[in-house]
Amino acid sequence: MNDEKGLLKSDKYRFDFLKHSIDYNNQIIQFMDAKSQLILIAIGIIIPLASIQLLGPAVENSNILIIIVSTSAILLLTLSFLFSILVIIARDPESQITTFFGLDVLKNPREKYKKEILVIDKSGIISDYCDQVYTLGLIMKYKFKYFKYLLYCLLAGLILTVLSFIVISLS
Repeated sequence: MNDEKGLLKSDKYRFDFLKHSIDYNNQIIQFMDAKSQLILIAIGIIIPLASIQLLGPAVENSNILIIIVSTSAILLLTLSFLFSILVIIARDPESQITTFFGLDVLKNPREKYKKEILVIDKSGIISDYCDQVYTLGLIMKYKFKYFKYLLYCLLAGLILTVLSFIVISLS
């Protein structure tokens, strides 16, 4: 059965499903970027404060345990800072050029792009949407990998920071 645009019901379901998948994947990417940006800001504040508060007393006391734990904490926090940047800038190096996906639109001159759009049929649109969903999945793969490393380094760095404060207060 066709609707007013000449699409079969099954085509409409495919379009709706693919559009929903693209929107859902974009929301996850935006969510991860927002969380990474907040963590980046927090770590940017914590690292200088921790450096001053931890390394000063460690060097004054010449306590090798405090120096090692404090330095490890700051290094882990710095690593989590770097991983948060990688989450934000993570893109897929393997992605194919698609007709509609972000900056891929600009990979061809305007007139060539217009010609491609004017002649594309519904199977071409469905194919391109499938490529977009797949490309977003690849981007999320990189973002999740870096986000996981970010959280591990952040957790270990914060635990060592607290441990450093405890050791400093006991000495």
